[in-house]
Amino acid sequence: MIQDGRSGKVILLSHCILNMNAVCEGSTTPSHHPAIVNEILDLIQAHQTGVIQLPCPEQEMYGLDRKARTKEFYDNEEFRLHCHALAVKVVQQIEEYKRKGYGVVGFIGRMGSPTCNVEGNPGIFVEELSKELQVRGLKLRMLSFDWRKISECLLELRKTLSQR
Repeated sequence: MIQDGRSGKVILLSHCILNMNAVCEGSTTPSHHPAIVNEILDLIQAHQTGVIQLPCPEQEMYGLDRKARTKEFYDNEEFRLHCHALAVKVVQQIEEYKRKGYGVVGFIGRMGSPTCNVEGNPGIFVEELSKELQVRGLKLRMLSFDWRKISECLLELRKTLSQR
């Protein structure tokens, strides 16, 4: 158990929530949040929760100069293997935090992302992350950020952060 003043809890965030510069060309989200989704970060800070910024699978494989693509575009063996490898690393990190007594309160994905969408039709990375969590017998609360429903998203996040 953490006894040295650290909060003892962390949350995982899709890369672009802390860095909209990584979002593909053509997305409308950066016009509303040009750099960081401040509302999410402010709420996380208010609940003294650490942040684990996950890598952006799309940026890592296709770079910054990529156009908006569908999930079907990314749903190929090479990209799935890439996402699976990232998911394994993320789950290992979650396991390490849990072994040390930290609360891993959840993951926030981005609505509409072909890789990090949580609700409805999950993105490729979220699917691979979910599979790896299941294989290791871990549960992780999955939340969604949708700039069109920011107050609803913040309400869900507030509930999640308050549970521990």
